[in-house]
Amino acid sequence: VPAALRQAFADSVDDLTRRAREFASRPEVARSLEGGGIAVNRLVLFGAAREALAGSPRGSWIALTDPAGVVLAWWGETPSSIPALLESDGMALRWSATTLTLIHRSRVGEGGFSGVVYTARTLPVEAPDFGRSLGLTGDSLRWEPHAAAEEPLWSDSASGRVEHPRMGRSGIGPGRCCWW
Repeated sequence: VPAALRQAFADSVDDLTRRAREFASRPEVARSLEGGGIAVNRLVLFGAAREALAGSPRGSWIALTDPAGVVLAWWGETPSSIPALLESDGMALRWSATTLTLIHRSRVGEGGFSGVVYTARTLPVEAPDFGRSLGLTGDSLRWEPHAAAEEPLWSDSASGRVEHPRMGRSGIGPGRCCWW
């Protein structure tokens, strides 16, 4: 696996984590979770979500939910159903037939006055679009995610959990190889 590919993927993970922290630390988010009959200024909350996502790569989104998973504010192409995406804080990967989504989840607030911030980025899974979406060039464009692999690309350092799929080299077509 090219070092540039590993680094670009790690940078995407770091970017999502940073954006989640920045959004969660916004006063608008804290006020929206205070409860006690305080009216939530949704316009300001959506503005904070927009600012947290400013300059993000294509396919990125951010959302704030209450503990039950009801979306309070979002920006980008947030899915309609968030609760089943990720049950614990940290980073995870989700697959579809044509995309791979990196999802970061972090709890904000405490007790009944809490919520969850999700940040995510959806990437195409076919080469060369996968590499291009990560800003890569050259030989790195020949690699694409593959569900069956040998070497892990990424693992969660906090939990030690290795995310699937794994890396592997198997020919799919002329000049293309798989990884993950």
